[in-house]
Order: sequence, then structure tokens, then C-alpha cells
Amino acid sequence: MRFKRLLIHSLLFFKANEIINDMIEYYEGLLQDKEIELDNRNKKFSSLDKDHQTLSDSLKKNQEKIKHVDLVEAELARVNEEFHTYYRSVNELQRDWLDARDETSHFEEEAQTSTNNLEELNLKYQSLVKFMERLPQKLGRELRVVVAPRMRK
Repeated sequence: MRFKRLLIHSLLFFKANEIINDMIEYYEGLLQDKEIELDNRNKKFSSLDKDHQTLSDSLKKNQEKIKHVDLVEAELARVNEEFHTYYRSVNELQRDWLDARDETSHFEEEAQTSTNNLEELNLKYQSLVKFMERLPQKLGRELRVVVAPRMRK
């Protein structure tokens, strides 16, 4: 009986040992699967971390480009405003020039009219001078004719 018991205990021990070994193998397999899964996740995390770093660097570069674009836009707006100011100034100068040209044309017309009047007056003056040069002779004759009859009375 003892032997039977020993045999039963041995069988039970064997069976328990077998079950425990199966459980150990099963949990070692699970552990290996989890280690593989953990390695895969670490690799994926590492890859995602690299992607994140690359995207962060790219984002920083893009933000710097955006700042540069903003500066260029501000400079362009300033230059555009200067251009419009210059354009308005040119338009004002053009209007002033046209007004001055019209005024000059008016003055030229007045100058031409004055020149014509001056020439006309000069002709009249020359005619008057000639008349005045001949006047003493005419007056002398007419005075003799007019004065002579008065003296007779």
C-alpha cells in the first residue's frame, strides 16, 4: 500500500509536474509573444518618434518660412503703399503740368494778342509820326488859308 500510495503520489506528482511544465511553457510562450509585441511596439514607437521629430523640424522650418513670408508681405504692403503714394504724386504733378500747360497756352494767346496789338499800335504810331512830320507843312498851309482871311477883317 505504501508502494501504491507512493506510486499514486508519483503519478500525481508527475501529472502535476507535467501540467506545471505545460503551464510554464504556455506562459513562457505568452511572455515571448509579449516581448516580441513589446519590441514591435518599441520599434513602432521609435519610428513614430523619428517621424514626430522630422515633422517637428519640418514644422519649425515651415513656421520660419511663414515668418519670412509675413515679413515679405509686410515689406510688399509698404512698397505697395509707397508706389500708390508715388502714383498719386505723379498724377498730381501731371494735373499740375496740364494746368500749367493750359495756363501757358492762355498766356501765349494773350502774348500773341498783345503782340498783334503792339504791332497795330506800332503801325498807328509810325503813321502818326509820319503825320506829325507832315503836319507842320499842312498846318502852315491851312493856317495861312484860315489865318489870312481873318487878318483881312
